[in-house]
Amino acid sequence: FFIRIVLLNNPYYELVAFLKTRKIKKIDLLDYPSDYKKYQSYQSTLINSNPKVSIIIPTLNRYNYLKNAIKDLEKQTYQNFEIIIIDQSDNFRKEFYDDFKINLKIIYQKEKALWLARNTGIKYSSSDFLLFFDDDSNVEENWIEEHLKCIDYFKADISSGVSISKRGAKVPGHYKFFKLSEQLDTGNVLINKKVFRVCGFEC
Repeated sequence: FFIRIVLLNNPYYELVAFLKTRKIKKIDLLDYPSDYKKYQSYQSTLINSNPKVSIIIPTLNRYNYLKNAIKDLEKQTYQNFEIIIIDQSDNFRKEFYDDFKINLKIIYQKEKALWLARNTGIKYSSSDFLLFFDDDSNVEENWIEEHLKCIDYFKADISSGVSISKRGAKVPGHYKFFKLSEQLDTGNVLINKKVFRVCGFEC
């Protein structure tokens, strides 16, 4: 309205709209999220069928971070999964992986490319559910279980999680409820492998 006045354009329609909406109060949509009351008590038939999940982790020169990420995976409540690590480190340390009490599939990749590492992980996966994880991330013990429950409850092929940059930080308001994802967090997302097949990826 004010821009049209400054530019000496006819502000009639803007003025009418302004007068008609002057009593309307702004609301914060984050205060009124969709409430899925049945989700917490939902008994997932998908989880009960115990499908295998492939967790794909690209890594590059970050063994200190990777150690903590793998430790979190050792504590998962859901147990039917494999971990595929695509290691692109300059000084590849195969012995690093001997300290873990979990089955790891290690692939050394000379070419340093995050997209290529993830594609390699997809090709080496032996399950229909692919869970992408970053080497410097930390997750709760029910991380895998919640992703599976989410796609089952919503009958979806993708469960796109979010990441918080600082451990213990307050969860932003727009992260606190289910919604159509605004982005694909490639370090926290479960994808049915058929999605890649539909897109033409041979896996």
